[in-house]
Amino acid sequence: MIGHLCLSLVHASLFVFLRFFIEMMQQWNAFGTEPLTKQLSKVKGKSLFHKYQTFCRDVLRIDWTKGPVDISLLEQMNLARDEFVHPDEITAWTVYQSEEHLRKYPNSVFADELWTQMGMSGKLKVDAEKLRSAITTVREFCQWLDYTRNHYSAHLEDLARNYS
Repeated sequence: MIGHLCLSLVHASLFVFLRFFIEMMQQWNAFGTEPLTKQLSKVKGKSLFHKYQTFCRDVLRIDWTKGPVDISLLEQMNLARDEFVHPDEITAWTVYQSEEHLRKYPNSVFADELWTQMGMSGKLKVDAEKLRSAITTVREFCQWLDYTRNHYSAHLEDLARNYS
Protein backbone atom coordinates (compact mmCIF):
# COMPACT_ATOMS: atom_id res chain seq x y z
CA MET A 1 0.00 0.00 0.00
CA ILE A 2 2.82 2.44 0.85
CA GLY A 3 4.50 1.64 -2.47
CA HIS A 4 1.26 2.51 -4.26
CA LEU A 5 1.10 5.88 -2.51
CA CYS A 6 4.75 6.62 -3.25
CA LEU A 7 4.28 5.75 -6.93
CA SER A 8 1.31 8.13 -6.99
CA LEU A 9 3.61 10.90 -5.71
CA VAL A 10 6.16 10.17 -8.44
CA HIS A 11 3.34 10.20 -10.99
CA ALA A 12 2.03 13.52 -9.64
CA SER A 13 5.52 15.00 -9.81
CA LEU A 14 5.79 14.03 -13.46
CA PHE A 15 2.52 15.74 -14.32
CA VAL A 16 3.32 18.86 -12.30
CA PHE A 17 6.57 19.07 -14.27
CA LEU A 18 4.76 18.53 -17.59
CA ARG A 19 2.34 21.38 -16.83
CA PHE A 20 5.28 23.63 -15.93
CA PHE A 21 7.12 22.53 -19.08
CA ILE A 22 4.18 23.46 -21.33
CA GLU A 23 3.85 26.85 -19.63
CA MET A 24 7.59 27.51 -20.03
CA MET A 25 7.52 26.52 -23.72
CA GLN A 26 5.14 29.43 -24.32
CA GLN A 27 8.21 31.72 -24.19
CA TRP A 28 9.20 30.64 -27.69
CA ASN A 29 6.18 32.43 -29.24
CA ALA A 30 6.32 29.99 -32.12
CA PHE A 31 3.03 28.26 -31.52
CA GLY A 32 0.40 30.79 -32.60
CA THR A 33 -1.56 33.23 -30.51
CA GLU A 34 -3.53 30.66 -28.53
CA PRO A 35 -1.79 29.71 -25.25
CA LEU A 36 -0.21 26.27 -25.30
CA THR A 37 -2.25 25.17 -22.29
CA LYS A 38 -5.43 25.89 -24.24
CA GLN A 39 -4.07 24.01 -27.27
CA LEU A 40 -3.22 21.07 -24.98
CA SER A 41 -6.78 20.97 -23.65
CA LYS A 42 -8.03 20.29 -27.19
CA VAL A 43 -5.77 17.26 -27.78
CA LYS A 44 -7.53 13.92 -27.86
CA GLY A 45 -6.02 10.96 -26.06
CA LYS A 46 -6.98 7.89 -24.09
CA SER A 47 -5.19 9.27 -21.02
CA LEU A 48 -3.57 12.46 -19.82
CA PHE A 49 -0.21 10.78 -20.42
CA HIS A 50 -1.07 10.19 -24.09
CA LYS A 51 -2.44 13.72 -24.47
CA TYR A 52 0.85 15.22 -23.29
CA GLN A 53 2.85 12.82 -25.44
CA THR A 54 0.79 13.62 -28.55
CA PHE A 55 0.91 17.36 -27.85
CA CYS A 56 4.68 17.36 -27.44
CA ARG A 57 5.14 15.37 -30.65
CA ASP A 58 2.63 17.18 -32.86
CA VAL A 59 2.80 20.77 -31.59
CA LEU A 60 6.21 21.16 -29.96
CA ARG A 61 7.93 18.64 -32.25
CA ILE A 62 9.48 16.83 -29.30
CA ASP A 63 9.24 13.08 -29.76
CA TRP A 64 9.45 11.36 -26.38
CA THR A 65 10.64 8.15 -28.00
CA LYS A 66 13.85 9.98 -28.96
CA GLY A 67 14.64 10.75 -25.31
CA PRO A 68 16.92 8.93 -22.88
CA VAL A 69 14.31 6.70 -21.24
CA ASP A 70 12.08 3.88 -22.36
CA ILE A 71 8.69 5.56 -22.66
CA SER A 72 6.95 2.25 -21.96
CA LEU A 73 8.28 2.52 -18.38
CA LEU A 74 6.57 5.89 -17.97
CA GLU A 75 3.40 4.49 -19.48
CA GLN A 76 3.49 1.45 -17.18
CA MET A 77 3.94 3.77 -14.20
CA ASN A 78 0.94 5.76 -15.40
CA LEU A 79 -1.19 2.63 -15.87
CA ALA A 80 -0.17 1.13 -12.52
CA ARG A 81 -0.92 4.39 -10.72
CA ASP A 82 -4.34 4.49 -12.41
CA GLU A 83 -5.04 0.94 -11.16
CA PHE A 84 -4.09 1.97 -7.60
CA VAL A 85 -6.17 5.14 -7.62
CA HIS A 86 -9.18 3.66 -9.46
CA PRO A 87 -9.32 -0.01 -8.37
CA ASP A 88 -12.04 -2.34 -9.58
CA GLU A 89 -12.71 -3.43 -6.01
CA ILE A 90 -12.74 -0.89 -3.21
CA THR A 91 -12.62 -3.45 -0.38
CA ALA A 92 -9.53 -5.32 -1.57
CA TRP A 93 -5.94 -4.67 -0.46
CA THR A 94 -4.62 -6.20 -3.66
CA VAL A 95 -4.63 -4.33 -6.96
CA TYR A 96 -4.62 -6.02 -10.35
CA GLN A 97 -3.92 -4.85 -13.88
CA SER A 98 -6.96 -3.99 -15.96
CA GLU A 99 -7.55 -6.16 -19.03
CA GLU A 100 -6.18 -3.41 -21.28
CA HIS A 101 -3.12 -2.92 -19.07
CA LEU A 102 -2.49 -6.70 -18.95
CA ARG A 103 -2.94 -7.01 -22.71
CA LYS A 104 -0.46 -4.20 -23.42
CA TYR A 105 2.08 -5.12 -20.71
CA PRO A 106 1.66 -8.78 -19.71
CA ASN A 107 5.09 -8.59 -18.02
CA SER A 108 4.60 -5.24 -16.31
CA VAL A 109 7.52 -3.68 -14.47
CA PHE A 110 5.14 -3.46 -11.52
CA ALA A 111 4.02 -7.10 -11.63
CA ASP A 112 4.29 -9.02 -8.36
CA GLU A 113 7.30 -11.34 -8.84
CA LEU A 114 5.91 -14.05 -6.57
CA TRP A 115 2.73 -14.29 -8.60
CA THR A 116 4.72 -14.25 -11.82
CA GLN A 117 6.92 -17.13 -10.57
CA MET A 118 3.77 -19.12 -9.82
CA GLY A 119 2.58 -18.58 -13.41
CA MET A 120 -0.10 -16.08 -12.45
CA SER A 121 -0.29 -12.56 -13.76
CA GLY A 122 -1.97 -9.29 -13.13
CA LYS A 123 -1.20 -8.56 -9.46
CA LEU A 124 0.63 -5.25 -9.03
CA LYS A 125 3.26 -4.48 -6.43
CA VAL A 126 5.55 -1.49 -5.87
CA ASP A 127 8.61 -2.34 -3.81
CA ALA A 128 11.61 -0.11 -3.05
CA GLU A 129 13.55 -1.21 -6.15
CA LYS A 130 10.63 -0.55 -8.51
CA LEU A 131 10.00 2.79 -6.85
CA ARG A 132 13.66 3.82 -7.24
CA SER A 133 13.52 2.80 -10.89
CA ALA A 134 10.39 4.90 -11.45
CA ILE A 135 11.97 7.90 -9.71
CA THR A 136 15.14 7.59 -11.82
CA THR A 137 13.14 7.23 -15.03
CA VAL A 138 11.00 10.30 -14.28
CA ARG A 139 14.05 12.34 -13.24
CA GLU A 140 15.99 11.49 -16.41
CA PHE A 141 12.96 12.14 -18.59
CA CYS A 142 12.25 15.53 -17.00
CA GLN A 143 15.92 16.53 -17.22
CA TRP A 144 15.90 15.67 -20.93
CA LEU A 145 12.73 17.69 -21.53
CA ASP A 146 14.16 20.62 -19.60
CA TYR A 147 17.41 20.43 -21.58
CA THR A 148 15.39 20.35 -24.81
CA ARG A 149 13.40 23.39 -23.67
CA ASN A 150 16.56 25.31 -22.83
CA HIS A 151 18.09 24.40 -26.20
CA TYR A 152 14.89 24.48 -28.24
CA SER A 153 16.36 26.46 -31.16
CA ALA A 154 19.09 23.84 -31.54
CA HIS A 155 16.46 21.09 -31.28
CA LEU A 156 14.49 22.62 -34.16
CA GLU A 157 17.67 23.07 -36.20
CA ASP A 158 18.52 19.38 -35.68
CA LEU A 159 15.03 18.41 -36.83
CA ALA A 160 15.36 20.60 -39.94
CA ARG A 161 18.76 19.09 -40.76
CA ASN A 162 17.43 15.56 -40.36
CA TYR A 163 14.44 16.22 -42.62
CA SER A 164 16.37 17.92 -45.40
